[in-house]
Amino acid sequence: MVAGCHRRAIYLRYRNGGDATEVYPNIAPALRALPYESLVLDGEITVIGENGRPDFGRLASRARLSRGPDIAAAAATHPATYFVFDVLEFGGLDLRPLPLTERKRWLRRLLPALGPVRYADHIEERGVEMYQQAERLGLEGLVAKRGDSKYKAGRSDHWLKLRVDRSADFVIVGYALGKGSRADIGALLLAVWHEGELVYCGRVGTGFKESELVEIKNQLDALRLPDDRQRVPPLELPARRSKHYANVPKTGESVWTEPDLVCEVRLKEVTAEGFVRHPVFSRMRPDKSAAECTSSQGALRQSARFSERAVGTSITSEDRSRDRVAAESRDPAAVGVAARSSSAPAARPETLITRPEKIFWPEHGYTKGDLIAYYRAAARWILPYLEDRPLVLDRYPDGIHGNSFFQKHAPHFTPEWVRTVTIHSRSGERDIEYFVVEDEEALVYMANSGTIPLHVWSSRVATIDRADWSILDLDPKEAPFTDVVKVARAIHELCRQIGLDSFVKTSGKTGMHVLVPLGGQASYEHARMLADLLALIVTRRRPEISTINRSLTGRDNKVYIDAVQNGAGRLLVSPLCVRPFPGAPVSTPLRWREVNAKLDRDKFTIKTVPRRLQRMKEDPMRAVLDVKPDLLGALQLLGELQSG
Repeated sequence: MVAGCHRRAIYLRYRNGGDATEVYPNIAPALRALPYESLVLDGEITVIGENGRPDFGRLASRARLSRGPDIAAAAATHPATYFVFDVLEFGGLDLRPLPLTERKRWLRRLLPALGPVRYADHIEERGVEMYQQAERLGLEGLVAKRGDSKYKAGRSDHWLKLRVDRSADFVIVGYALGKGSRADIGALLLAVWHEGELVYCGRVGTGFKESELVEIKNQLDALRLPDDRQRVPPLELPARRSKHYANVPKTGESVWTEPDLVCEVRLKEVTAEGFVRHPVFSRMRPDKSAAECTSSQGALRQSARFSERAVGTSITSEDRSRDRVAAESRDPAAVGVAARSSSAPAARPETLITRPEKIFWPEHGYTKGDLIAYYRAAARWILPYLEDRPLVLDRYPDGIHGNSFFQKHAPHFTPEWVRTVTIHSRSGERDIEYFVVEDEEALVYMANSGTIPLHVWSSRVATIDRADWSILDLDPKEAPFTDVVKVARAIHELCRQIGLDSFVKTSGKTGMHVLVPLGGQASYEHARMLADLLALIVTRRRPEISTINRSLTGRDNKVYIDAVQNGAGRLLVSPLCVRPFPGAPVSTPLRWREVNAKLDRDKFTIKTVPRRLQRMKEDPMRAVLDVKPDLLGALQLLGELQSG
C-alpha cells in the first residue's frame, strides 16, 4: 500500500493503483495527524489477530467490504495497522535515489513506533537467525533487501522474499474429477476430525507427479463409497452461502471415499474457518492413521528448515533461495525487513507437461507439445509484453475444433509460484483474480493448460488506469488484405505527420493491429479518443477502402478501423501469441518496410516465427513499451488536421 499526504489531503492506494482510503478509515486520520505538509510512504496494511500476528483471513474479509456501515463495524472490531517500511518523498524532496539504509534513517525519525501508522523496523546482517525466529513465531516469512538499493517501483532483484514452509496431514475423503488427463483426478478432497466428526478443509490440486496420481487413484477407487452414497457427502461441508462453498465439487464432479488414506500438504496456513490456503501436495502418509488428523493436531508443522550450506551444492530450488538469503544476510548491504503477511512466491518448479502428443491443429498435425515448444522458443520475446500485465486465457483443451472458453479468474488450485493479482470489476461488482505471467515457466504452465493465445490489458498492474498504447484494430471481413495494408500505412503516415511513433503486427487472423505508444501518460478514455480521431481522419483520406461504421451491413466491403478495444479491461492478443485457427498462425510484429503489397499474412506460423526471431536482431515492436511521446503536441497537430 502506498500512502500520501499533501496539504492535509490523504490517499491510500493498492499496488494496482486502486484507491483504498475509504476501506481503512482508521489509517487516514493517523496520516493526517502527522505534522508534515508532504509525505509519500510505502508499506503494508495488516490486521493483527488475538495472537499478535497478522491475520490474513481478517484482512481479506475487510478488503472485500464496500458498504459504509460494514466498513465502520469492521474497523472497530478488527482495526488495520499500516506498517511503513519505506519513504519516497518528504517535504517536496524526492528520496527515491537515496540508498535504502538512508531512507530508513529518515523514516525512523518521521514515524512513531506504535499506533495505526508505524515504523517497520529491520535487522541487519543476521538473516539466518531472523528466519529461524520467523519459524518459531509462525509467521509467513521475511523479506531481505539490499541496503544500498535505490527505490524502484514494482518487483526488483534487490528484494528477496523467503517463505516459511508449513505442512499438515489431512484425511483424503475423495477426489474431484479431472479434465483431460491427470488420471481423472483434478484434486484431492481434504478433511480433519473435529469432535468426532469429519470436517471439510478444501482441496489440493497441484504438486503431483503423473505416476503418483495413477497410484493414488487406484487406492482411492478401492475405498470408493457405493453409488447410493455418492449423492450425499459423508462429512460436514460449508454452507451454500459461504465464500468457501465454491471449493466444494458439485454432485457428479466428485468421488467420495472411505476416510482411510492420509496425505501431507504444504500450505501457507489453515484459515480461521479451517480451510487450507495455497495448498501443494507433498506426499502420501501410509505411516499415519486417519484418526490422528484432527483439528488440534498442531496442524501447521513448520517443516522448512533454514539451510546454511553454501550456494552451489546439489540442493532443491527452494533450498537454493534460502541459501541465497543466508549468503546475503552476511552482506553489509543486505537489510532484513520484519516478516510481512503478504504471500511470498514459491520456487518455480519445472512444469509437468501432460499429453504433449495431443493433436491441437488436425489439418497440419500440430500438437500441444508443438505449442509448448513454440512458447519456450519465443519466451524471451513475448515476456516483455506480458510483464506486470493482467491476462485473460483463451483455452482450447481439446484443440482448435473442440470446446473452448475464456478464463479471467485464476482458480483456487493455481500454483502459488504463478503470480495473480486481484482487480475489482465495477461492471460485475466482484473481484477477479487475474493471472500475471512473469517468466518462461509460467508461460509454459498456461500453454500446458490448453491456452493458445493470451489476451493482455493495455495497462500494467502498477498503473492500471493508464494505457500504454492506443489500439487501432483493422478488420477486413470481406475486404482484400491488400486494402488492410494500405489502411495500416495510411495510419502510419498520419502518425508520422503529427510526431507519433506507431507499431504494427499481424492479428494472426485476417487483419492487423496498429499500436500507438502512450508511455502510460494517458487514461483509457484518452487512448480511445486518440484512436477515434486517427480513425476519423484516415477514413476521410481513404474513404474508398476504410470505414468507421461498426455495422457489418454498412461497411461496403471496406476495412473497418476499430477503436473500441481501447478501454479498461478490454483486451489485445499479445504480440507473438499463437492463434486458434488452421495453420497455427502467430500474431507477428512487423517492420514498416514489410507492410507492402507483397506481405503474406499466412507465412507467420508456429513453425516459421521461431526461425524469424532467431534471424532478427531486435523485435520491431518492442519499443512500444518504452516510448513516451509528446501527446499534447501531437493532439494539437491532430486537431489542426481535423479542422482543416
